[in-house]
Amino acid sequence: MISMIIAKISRIKKKVIKKKVIKKKVIKKKRILFIYPKRALSRGNAAIHSGWVEECKNVFIIDFWGQGWGEYTLGNLYKKINEFKPDYIYLTNKYRYRKWLPDLSSIKNVPKIFVEVDTLKALRTSSFYEQFDYVYCRMPHWGAAARWPNRTTCHPKKFKLRISNMDTWIETPQFRWSIAEKNINIDKSIKRKGINFVGAYESRGKTYTHREYLKKILEGVVTFGPEAGKRLNQKLYYEFLNRSSALLCPSESGYGNYVPAKIYEYAASGAAILTNCDLIGNGLADLDKVVIRYSSIDELIDKLNMDFKPYHSLSAEIMRNHTHTKRYKEIFV
Repeated sequence: MISMIIAKISRIKKKVIKKKVIKKKVIKKKRILFIYPKRALSRGNAAIHSGWVEECKNVFIIDFWGQGWGEYTLGNLYKKINEFKPDYIYLTNKYRYRKWLPDLSSIKNVPKIFVEVDTLKALRTSSFYEQFDYVYCRMPHWGAAARWPNRTTCHPKKFKLRISNMDTWIETPQFRWSIAEKNINIDKSIKRKGINFVGAYESRGKTYTHREYLKKILEGVVTFGPEAGKRLNQKLYYEFLNRSSALLCPSESGYGNYVPAKIYEYAASGAAILTNCDLIGNGLADLDKVVIRYSSIDELIDKLNMDFKPYHSLSAEIMRNHTHTKRYKEIFV
């Protein structure tokens, strides 16, 4: 009996035990076909609509099609789809597709995503959106209590029309703005100075009433510029933000209160943020915890004498939650 046991142990020792080979899971990158006019990539605030492409090349394979990229007939688009084999087709800002975009309704094998930017000018019930599988908007609603017409930039009838347009987007899912990770400033040693408002308070010779009012009563305490009258390039723009001790971000336009995309850029700078924006209602509850809120001009004036140092860099850390990469993974799943 003992000899049998010894023999069995001997056989076990001689047996070659194959190690399990753990295969590393290969994550296939989603392929995104971005339909967008080529010239729009270099115009004005182009980065806000297409700047995500550069950063997201690390997680997606992205290619372009449309006006300026070659022939843009429906037949050519089918050819592009067959060659590139996209997982998604992406478009944004209806204004950019006037007169040249073919009807995409016949494309059934690739999900088509559209993100509307300006809900004031576009009617959600328009047949234009029926050709897409998924439709999102940047700002679905501003809240009726926060609206007022700007007498210098908007005729009352035009104001009423645009507000009624926006009301049709209330039930549309929101796709929030985002920021390039490279623009998030976490340098705590940077020397900061001044309270600034960086943005236009005048458009085509007409002023934004509320912004002009703020400039009038706060000039000398808050610096309004340097975009008031000239536009900075991206590098100088972010350098100016990064040097600011605090940045003023009022939620006002010619058509009512809203959360401007600019607040993402402001927050990325790491400066203290003074704002009356409804951040919680717009999916920015994390940022709301680190900003300095005001609900009236008098309250704002009182807070201009605060020590802003305890707030420096807090918002920049929050913006790690709102990078282009994280945001676009929300729709390209």
